Amino acid sequence: MLRMGKKVNNDVFLVALIRALEVRLPDRSLLEQLRSCITMSEASEKMEKSLFSGFLREGESFDSERFMEKSLSWALGVVQEYSENPVLMPYLRSGFDCLNCIICLKSRLTETDYSALSGLGSCSTEEMKRIFETEKYSSLPAEFNEAVLKSVEGYFENRELLLIDLHFEKALYRYRKRLVSQMNSELMERYQSAEIDMKNLSSAVRIREFSLVKDFLKNFFIPGGNLTFEEYSTLFKSGENRYLYMKDPDSEISNTTIGSLDFEIRSLKYLYSILSESDYGIFGPEPVIAFVKRIEHRSGLVSFVLQNIACNCRTDMERLLWGGLL
Repeated sequence: MLRMGKKVNNDVFLVALIRALEVRLPDRSLLEQLRSCITMSEASEKMEKSLFSGFLREGESFDSERFMEKSLSWALGVVQEYSENPVLMPYLRSGFDCLNCIICLKSRLTETDYSALSGLGSCSTEEMKRIFETEKYSSLPAEFNEAVLKSVEGYFENRELLLIDLHFEKALYRYRKRLVSQMNSELMERYQSAEIDMKNLSSAVRIREFSLVKDFLKNFFIPGGNLTFEEYSTLFKSGENRYLYMKDPDSEISNTTIGSLDFEIRSLKYLYSILSESDYGIFGPEPVIAFVKRIEHRSGLVSFVLQNIACNCRTDMERLLWGGLL
């Protein structure tokens, strides 16, 4: 008889719950139905059986950011209630912690308020404010702590706020890479390496567009992906906006213009295709992370369509977005 401990049982239950919930995720058919709606009231009726139905309140003016935040907050709450994996929630909330660090540091340096802080991080907004007001950065993940010190030093050298974003973006993926190493998951290792590659490709173009000197490349290159620094440097120096994904030449992102909408869609699709390998898993972090990514992705697509309904605007961009990602 197979015996499983409490932790495995909880993981199995969480993944089973996720499978049941995913059936109600908005699909292409629902998006097409929403696109035909004239009013938000009609859209609300169409979404009645959707997983996101509770996040659209009749009579309220539509706020796309609030809609997506509610959707993601709900998904994270589901995971937090049942998961006992100690690195899963820090991983899923890491992007919001990073964003809050950037906002707090910029606010301190420019003496502005903290109004844009996200409530989805591991650290509460009040605690995050206290960390930066008291300068007790040691309570942050080591990677973020280091990013604060580098950002402050860089800011007082040239007063460039963009450097703060770049330092923290690098720190975020180093932090995620460390968390993934504790998951004992080959799939997540692959996913994280691919995600780092996509960020490196985008950042090479971004650095060039902002006319930053090439010496910055080594500082902002994120190690841990399949893309080597030599390839990254060559891409920057050549001014070429194309990159053949050497590890997977048949990938949809091969030879696609970096920085274009097409590249963004294809790279997201590529990352989702890696996570979709966990679709038949019955426990572990992979199906859970895939679920949260799907909630984030679908809520963004639905929000885009609903925002257009709310402002009586129609565009083929909607179909382009979900056509590439669904």
